[in-house]
Amino acid sequence: MIDTDRPLVDNPRIFWPAVAIGGLIVAFGVRGLLVDAVPPVGYLKWFLGVNLAHDLILVPAGTLIVVAARRLPARIRAVILTGLFAATVLTIYAFPFLLGRGRRKDSPSVLPLDYSTGLGWALLAVGLATGVGIAWQLVRPREHKSGATGVGTRG
Repeated sequence: MIDTDRPLVDNPRIFWPAVAIGGLIVAFGVRGLLVDAVPPVGYLKWFLGVNLAHDLILVPAGTLIVVAARRLPARIRAVILTGLFAATVLTIYAFPFLLGRGRRKDSPSVLPLDYSTGLGWALLAVGLATGVGIAWQLVRPREHKSGATGVGTRG
């Protein structure tokens, strides 16, 4: 059982398996660079671009969102942040498709779909799921500190 009184980074039952998984992912990436003969200049541009985007856009935006989320009621904060996270991942994943990189006029089967509509439907589904989660949190009975729900309990 995981000790929930300790932060996850201080918990060796979480930390070391995460380090092992991360190490395997890094090894897989390095292997891909060496075996697939990736051009070093192209990889370096991509690597620097991704790191700059992460450090200059994603981290500040995420920090602002989490700071702003502190003002939300505690019951719905996690649901809203989860919905925002899912919407962000979907949008980042869809971005290259939206740009149409790789689309060729002589080959209509390459990127043939309307990806902006698909992203819109996916974001709508995330929004609806987030709304259902918020509604669930607001209608279910609040838990007391002892863990009892307050419905039919003695106390």
